[in-house]
Amino acid sequence: MKKTWIHWAGFLLVMITFLLLFLWVRPELAFQAQQLGFSTSETFLCEYAAYPGGLAEYVALWFFQFFYYPFWGALIYTALLALLTLLIRASLFNKVGKFSFVLQFIPLLFAALLLTGYWFHSYFIFAFLFICLFFVLFKIIIGSKLATLTQLILTFLIFVPAYYIIGGFPFLILTGSSIILLMFEESKGRYYKIFFLLALYLSLPLIIARWFAFISYHDAFLKLVPFFHKTQPGFLLYAFLFSLPLVLLLSKACSYTGKGNTKRTFINSAYFQLLQLTVILIVIITGTILTNNKTEKFKLTINYLAHNGRWDELLDLAGKKPSSDRLVQFQTSRALFHTGQLPEKMFNYPQEWGVDGLFLTRYFEDEILLPSSELFFDLSYINEAIHYGNEAMSQNENSPLATEQLILANLAAGKEESAMLYINELKTYPVFYKKALKYERYTKGGPDIEGIGNIINEKARLMPVTDFIVNRKEPQVDLLNILSDHPNNKMAYEYLMALYLLNNDLASFVRYYSLGKQFGYQAIPTLYQQALLLYTYELNRQGKKFAQLNYRKENIEMFTEYLSVLKKYNGNRPDAQKELKQKFGNTYWYYIHYVSPVTTNRKIVVQ
Repeated sequence: MKKTWIHWAGFLLVMITFLLLFLWVRPELAFQAQQLGFSTSETFLCEYAAYPGGLAEYVALWFFQFFYYPFWGALIYTALLALLTLLIRASLFNKVGKFSFVLQFIPLLFAALLLTGYWFHSYFIFAFLFICLFFVLFKIIIGSKLATLTQLILTFLIFVPAYYIIGGFPFLILTGSSIILLMFEESKGRYYKIFFLLALYLSLPLIIARWFAFISYHDAFLKLVPFFHKTQPGFLLYAFLFSLPLVLLLSKACSYTGKGNTKRTFINSAYFQLLQLTVILIVIITGTILTNNKTEKFKLTINYLAHNGRWDELLDLAGKKPSSDRLVQFQTSRALFHTGQLPEKMFNYPQEWGVDGLFLTRYFEDEILLPSSELFFDLSYINEAIHYGNEAMSQNENSPLATEQLILANLAAGKEESAMLYINELKTYPVFYKKALKYERYTKGGPDIEGIGNIINEKARLMPVTDFIVNRKEPQVDLLNILSDHPNNKMAYEYLMALYLLNNDLASFVRYYSLGKQFGYQAIPTLYQQALLLYTYELNRQGKKFAQLNYRKENIEMFTEYLSVLKKYNGNRPDAQKELKQKFGNTYWYYIHYVSPVTTNRKIVVQ
């Protein structure tokens, strides 16, 4: 009966862990953040096999590629955490029970908390699993009745490949845990074994660094973070790695506590174990929810939806949780264009970054590279799409997402040879192999089942043909050059209009807005009408005239009310802000008076 409830409790713990990962943590967002692919090429294997610890990183990357799929990512993490718990259970000194029952879940708790960080890589889980695996093998050898010399030989045969697989710092944890085991276990010749382990730990990294691998002595002994990992380890990661020696010591302490206590008390009952399991489950659920970085999660979700073209979902999420993050503003504007709402609803969403939220390239960061390449591809600005795709690759050479973007851009540019290089590269990534075949089939004139040709032909048709100097600081110059070649590029037009509005440049807006007549708008878009009404009002104040336009009645009434509220506060904008935000927070008038970064000088450009 006792075993039955333990099995059911274990099953429940596994299911809850999976649901937490799948529905709350969402491992696919970790892939979106890190974009680390796994290549089956021989070069990729040789690169990771060249130094101690590389094979653990190689194995971790193999599994990490499946995090691209939400279900498989959550399932793999769940399986890893379950295996981790089983290995910890096998590592404890005494049979699990009484106080020691909860110890097997301590590493699970640390791991669950670490997984809520989207820059945390599964490599550290694999490193810990390998530590536990080699430790259990060592424990079996030490617990056997083999002669001391035989045990030492077998230990050597285990620890040498262990060091090569897991590398410097994990090897320190393995050696330290093994010494703790020897110190408390009655083992024949244990002091010889402790001395042997110390000698092995001190000599093996030196020998490898000196004659077999091009690594520093520091890395030989203490390397922990893979070169592809962009964040430094914190307290929680070290607590996770040192949890093996910690639970060993606690396990031994519990074995002393339980000696001689055989009475059928609550502490010795299965109910006490159930209580421990319930507590650890509550701590895991609460900790996972509380430590999850909601701001980072939201931004990555927006980026994930944008990359996959799920524009309606993106706008729905951005509307529910307004964010002032620059990348969120950028992707929201893309979503508004793709759903035909940019000239109507741009100010329904935060635009605090102004032009620098519409284009990211004026301020360079790693995270803006791939999104910028995607935007320029949308704009048919193919040379810049290739430029930023290459920049993204230079920062992360094994990114399958950047590789795929470069395939599309080079196909649109008519550079099929370059596109084939990236297609062949993408074919080495198992998860993206089918996508690579799809592009290869298209380049060879096969049936275009996926509709790639429609996308490529549209971008090629609108691609600028006139050479011009790229102006990263003033993107409106590039947009005007694009439109001079292809006035029918609707996205370039709407982005130009949005840029002028965000930059408070009503004069330039008025100069070019009439280019939009060819796009068949049934009426002047709402935000354009609001900008023109404001422009007309400002000119009238200066005694100048502007051509009468066919404004919608509701826009005129709204603007009249907006002015009346300002008048109510004697033109004092700070005093009027609260009421204006409540009534007109999604209008261009409110943006230009209160939100725009240009508004610090309280000036509207009207020439």
